[in-house]
Order: sequence, then C-alpha cells, then structure tokens
Amino acid sequence: MITIDDVEYAEEDLTEEAKIRVKRIQELRGQIDALMINYEEIQAAINHHAGKIKEAIDVPVQRDEAAFVHD
Repeated sequence: MITIDDVEYAEEDLTEEAKIRVKRIQELRGQIDALMINYEEIQAAINHHAGKIKEAIDVPVQRDEAAFVHD
C-alpha cells in the first residue's frame, strides 16, 4: 500500500512510472537517513577534537625552576 495525500493505493493500481517514482522516493529517504547518521558521526568527531583542544589548554603549566636565575 502507498499513501498519497491520506489516500491509500495498492501497488497494482499504479502505473509503471509511478512505481519507479515510489522506489526513487524510498531511495532518497534512505539517503537522507544515511546523511543524518553521517552528520551525527561528524559532530561527534568535532566534539571529540574540541574536547582534546580544551584538555590541552586546561593543563596547568609546570614551571621549570632551573630555567630561572635566582639573585
């Protein structure tokens, strides 16, 4: 069954062109799903790298006492 504008149609009621278009719509929706997952994965990677930068910035600086001249 295929629903268009809240009306259900049996697949056998569709023309061959309509069946091809239904299949293409399904493929396009699959691409959207894959893109959404890819987006989430990329966001997670960005957050990971941003966190690593923050960790590096938040590390306290160790002073090397030997590098300073004492009077």
